[in-house]
Order: sequence, then C-alpha cells, then structure tokens
Amino acid sequence: MHTCNSKSLEEEGRNEDDPKNSVQVQQEQQKQKEEKKKKEKEHQRQYDEEDENPYVFNVEDFTPMFKNEHGAIYSLQKFSERSKLLSGIENFRVAAAKANPLTFLTPTHFDAEVVLVVTRGRGAITLIGEKRESFNIERGDVIRVQAGTTVYWINTDENDELRTVCLLKTVNFPSEYTCKYNSFMMQPFYAASAGEASFYSALSPELLEAALKTDKEMLEHIMSTDHTEVIVKASKEQIQALSQEEEGRGNSTAPFNLLDMQPLVHNNYGQIFYVSPTEYRALEDLDIGVGFVNITKGSMLGPLYNSESTAIIMVLDGEGYFEMVGPRTKSSVQTGPTNKKLSSSLRHGSVIVSPAGYPIAMVASRKNDLIAVCFGTNAKGNIKYPLAGKNNIVNKMKSEAIELTFGVPAKEVEEIFEKETDYLLFPGPSQQEKQGRADA
Repeated sequence: MHTCNSKSLEEEGRNEDDPKNSVQVQQEQQKQKEEKKKKEKEHQRQYDEEDENPYVFNVEDFTPMFKNEHGAIYSLQKFSERSKLLSGIENFRVAAAKANPLTFLTPTHFDAEVVLVVTRGRGAITLIGEKRESFNIERGDVIRVQAGTTVYWINTDENDELRTVCLLKTVNFPSEYTCKYNSFMMQPFYAASAGEASFYSALSPELLEAALKTDKEMLEHIMSTDHTEVIVKASKEQIQALSQEEEGRGNSTAPFNLLDMQPLVHNNYGQIFYVSPTEYRALEDLDIGVGFVNITKGSMLGPLYNSESTAIIMVLDGEGYFEMVGPRTKSSVQTGPTNKKLSSSLRHGSVIVSPAGYPIAMVASRKNDLIAVCFGTNAKGNIKYPLAGKNNIVNKMKSEAIELTFGVPAKEVEEIFEKETDYLLFPGPSQQEKQGRADA
C-alpha cells in the first residue's frame, strides 16, 4: 500500500546534500523575486500614468488635420491612447473645425458616423447620399451625417467665423497599422478639389479613363494637383448660389436646433439645453444625446452622475475647473475599491470624459461664463442623478437608511440636503462664500 507523503516526487528525487541542487534552488528563487519586482514596477508605472487624470484633455492634445489661412480642422487623440480606462469609447473621436468668412469646405466623406454641432456663426451644409439635400445652419444646430455621405459646407457670413464640433464613431475597426500611420483613426476621403489627397487622384489614370469615358489629357486637366486646399475662399456670388438651394427642415435628416428648445434647466446660475435621440430621430440608432451648457460666472453644474451615459464634454468658451470622483486604481488591487478626487482647470478647448456612474461637478470662474457642448453615449436609458439640490438621492432615502448610512440622526442630514431647491445648477463655492458673509 502506498502512503501519502508531504514531499513531491521532484523533492524525493533530489539529493538535498548536493551543493549543485542548492545553488539551482537559490537561482530559481532569485529569478522569481526579480520577475515579481518587474511586474510590480510595471503595474506601478501603469498606475502612475493613469493617475495623472486621463479623463481631461487640452488644446495641445488636438492634432491639425488641415490648416491654412482660410481655416483649420483639428482632431483629438484617440481616447484609449491616453489610458486603458477609456477603452469603452475608443471607437469615438472628437474633431473641431473653423472656417473664415465666405469660405468653402470641399466635399468629403468619412468611414464614420458624424454628429456635428454648430457652435458659432452661420452657413449652409449640403449632404449627398441617395439624393442631394442642403440646409442653412446656425449656432445651436445639430446635424447627423451618416457614414459614407459626401458633405460640404460654406460660411455665408462676411465677418464671423463658422465653428463646429463633431463627435465621430468609426464604422471600421482600424488595425495597428492604421493606428500608427493615421493619428485621426478615421479616414477622410476628399474629392478632386483636394489634389493629391483626392481619392480620384489615387486611382490609376487608365481606370478613370475607362470609368469616366474620357481621355487622359482631360483627366489631367481637371485632376490637377495644383489645387490642394481643403478650405478655400469663395466669391460672394458662389456663396449666394450655394446657399440658395432648397431646404427641408421638416425631414428626418434636417438639422435640429438645440437653442430653440425649452431649456432642461434655466435659473440664475445658467442654462442647460439637451436633445435626446428620441427627440431628434436622426440620432436614434446611434443612441447619442447632445447638450449645450452655459454655467453663469461663479456658478456650478452638479455634483451629479449619469446612470448609463458616458459624457464627452468640450469647453467652447470661458474658464473654470471640474472635480470628478473615480476609482483609486492602486488601492483597489491591495485593499479593495476606494474613491479619489480627480480635478483639473478648464479653458477653451478642454475636453472632459465623464464615465457613467462617476460623480462630477463643473465650476465657472468668477470672471466669465463657462460654455460647453456635451455628447452622451447610451443616451436612451440614461438618468441624471443629482447629488445635491432638488430630487437629490439622499432626499429619496428613508430616515432609517439615512441614519445607518451617515451614523447621525436623520433630521441633521435631511436639514442639509433639503436646503437647496434648485436643480443641477447652483451657486458655486465663491458665490456661497459671499452669501455666507451676507447672512452673517
């Protein structure tokens, strides 16, 4: 009968008195220690990188796709390049464009769905899909441009810039090769007016001759690479002709103006306009909502959190700061999940990513209003949960739950959380200090 032994078969076959075996064991143990230290160091490096607040981007994180004296187009770096924490929105990108007065942005299509918001100026946009549709556009307009739709637009104003912000969602899944050589991650396909960047110019002359039934000389004439601009100056006559096409505001592809809506919130501390995908059906299949926020100087938005939606917020004007509650990555490995404050200053061009469930607040400076545009993913089922003011979550708790949560009598907690009766927009820290001094 065999009896169980605490030694392994390997140990039984080893001569413990053999110095060679002793050295081998020591070397193996040393190797394991070094590998463990290496893994810990790598984990710490990743934590340190992500601990620099990966949820905020600034102007310097935008790359110019195109720029000349007539305007520019910029794109934000891919979210997941900043941190693995943002991998859930890695197929989304943010882009911004500005066009000087009386200019034309040449026809382009993308391998991406585009949600475009006009943030300044006025103009006209033309979409070429199964048919051609043209619309006048102005500040506050939201328009969906489906992937593959050729689009061009003009700035019809003689004095002011036309500015737009876009959220793009790729319909392809770029490979590592594409990621390495195309920082935009979504490919713009320009027509002939973009010269060497034109998809026509990229095709062979023989193929085009056959497809267009024309000769080489004529093709070389109209596909000249001398005309290489994406944004070009247009005459008043050309602008007038392009802006006189028929407009159908009633159909499903027409722009939707956020600022014509009844505000979601409107009080002394600012305004919030928001359109859901059920209100603007062009966004329904993308499940994206769009908001426009104006926080009065010295005031604040939140704290609040979204139930399902990750918000991508871009500051258009003003300055201030934000605070957000996120996971403390390092502690979660060692002692269980804990929270930490993430904060940063905000200025024109700042972009914040606010994941679902993460409490966030934005505060405008005492000098200027803070104005921002917001895109929300997973918008249909999303609920905004206030952590202060009207309908805040603590006010909905039973007294017993409040006492067990805070460890003090419920009346003391309720007295604090029932003071503020506004919704989502409140006096900021500076205003509250002034109010406190006045009350005293």
